[in-house]
Amino acid sequence: TYFGHEVFDSVPNGGGDALAGTLLARLLLGDDEEEAAQKAVSSIFQIMKSAHETGAKELPLTENRKLLETSTLLEMERVA
Repeated sequence: TYFGHEVFDSVPNGGGDALAGTLLARLLLGDDEEEAAQKAVSSIFQIMKSAHETGAKELPLTENRKLLETSTLLEMERVA
């Protein structure tokens, strides 16, 4: 599965760990694998975007915790 999004010239620390934790949480909440991945990637992307806009060196998870539940979903494409 491919998720398209804009590219940042720099990213804050913590994205990989945050994505892994968010994906696991979505699976434990009952989302199927594809839905969980789409929601997790979309949430972490929105938080990274916020961090990039403010120049944060770490992901602002606390300040953006609502995005973990209600972010706009990124477009998803299945790749063979």
